[in-house]
Amino acid sequence: FSKKVSTRGGRGSFPRNAQNLHFQIRASSCQDFSLKPSGAPGWVWGYVSNILNGTKINGAVVKVGDKTVVTQRRPGSYSGYSDNGYYIIYGIAPGSYTLETAKEGYFTRASNALGVDFNAESRMDVGLTPEGTPAMNLTGVVKNLLNGSPLSKAKVWIAASVVVLGGDDGVYTITNLPVGKNYDLHASRSGYRERLINSLPLMGIAGQSLTQNIAL
Repeated sequence: FSKKVSTRGGRGSFPRNAQNLHFQIRASSCQDFSLKPSGAPGWVWGYVSNILNGTKINGAVVKVGDKTVVTQRRPGSYSGYSDNGYYIIYGIAPGSYTLETAKEGYFTRASNALGVDFNAESRMDVGLTPEGTPAMNLTGVVKNLLNGSPLSKAKVWIAASVVVLGGDDGVYTITNLPVGKNYDLHASRSGYRERLINSLPLMGIAGQSLTQNIAL
């Protein structure tokens, strides 16, 4: 804004050549906010077990990104309590990962459905199928129930120990499931109701695939 200032002499007066002085006032405001460090790591933990009988497996190698651990008895377990097959991996940057689990005498299993959040834990249990077990793959497409279009990145799982994420084309594949058993097949995706197909029989020739599409 502009202000006309008197040029009369006197103590504390302005020089005579000062006719118009322009003052600029800058307004400021204050807003409290908080920031979360984007790279703060999370961690993942769980148990590895035999998919046939649920026995916990020690000595399995679990890998997430560039980090690898070996399953063991959980530290601090009560004496006489068999809390085997435990793993925990710290220092994982937030993001999406594939968790790979391998053990001699078992088929390797990979799950691409692991998500790690900022400064938080994620749990993923893993069921391994013993080598030599007649096994098949279960595959299919997750679709929109109303229009039949494929749904990308849908989560598909059997129990809590066999979990995969469908692709952009809606296709999912669960490998090395023992033949001759019935499985409860689940699927979910953000914005859709979870679907459960009860007691899906896995029958066929070992090494082949059974197709089961899922509509949400």
